[in-house]
Amino acid sequence: MSAKPFCVRCLIREMTDQTAMQQILSYQKQIPDHEKTAAPLYEKRLSVCKDCKWLHMGTCRKCGSYVEARAFRTDNHCPLGERMW
Repeated sequence: MSAKPFCVRCLIREMTDQTAMQQILSYQKQIPDHEKTAAPLYEKRLSVCKDCKWLHMGTCRKCGSYVEARAFRTDNHCPLGERMW
């Protein structure tokens, strides 16, 4: 059974910052353990994202994903290519 898709098309303006973070945490809990990125690698991926010009308010402007959700799965990669993460 796969996790529910993570939708970033909700109206964020109607959410508090805490609600948005709760959605990300809820998504992360749904991911099977064997599909979760190891904590050190997850933090490294987020570090790359933090330094990227395409990051805007937690969202990648290249792919439209919340980076904290996209970086969490082992099968996801940076839309700029595998040289990033």
